Amino acid sequence: MFIEMKKQVLNFGIGKAELWFRYDIQALYNIENSGFDPFDIFKQRDNPKAVRCFLENGLADWYKGVDDNNSLDEYVNRLMSMEGFQTELIAYIQAAIMLSLPNQRGSSKEKREKFSILSLMTACVDVMRMPMSEFMSSTIREASDRWERYAVAMGYRKPVETFKEFDDE
Repeated sequence: MFIEMKKQVLNFGIGKAELWFRYDIQALYNIENSGFDPFDIFKQRDNPKAVRCFLENGLADWYKGVDDNNSLDEYVNRLMSMEGFQTELIAYIQAAIMLSLPNQRGSSKEKREKFSILSLMTACVDVMRMPMSEFMSSTIREASDRWERYAVAMGYRKPVETFKEFDDE
């Protein structure tokens, strides 16, 4: 129906390693089921179990593409044992989570409060007929962008107006 969007990932390097984080809906679900708030890593940065959970779930997609004999556990152990990288890793995790969240079009408090994963899932899975596996492997931003495009194409919603500022000087 729509052209597949490029997966949104946060690339970074730690030491000589080139890695990337991606927090799709499944990863956020797994983090929450582990008892941690998936949207506030800074509250949990001193908790090694929380940092480990965020690392494992953020690196899961990256690890699928690595052709290596090491397990994901070994990568996570190495990252957690590196001195001085804890603060840097927390910043990367936070940036990757922010990348997975939708852009707030309009600053209306009412609009932000209406957003829920359940309503997004209903829109994508029930209305758009997106397979549940595809929904769970999308970031919240990707799923909401797909829904916005679909809603505009089907006439459910008017296109978002964009304004360009011009400098007359």
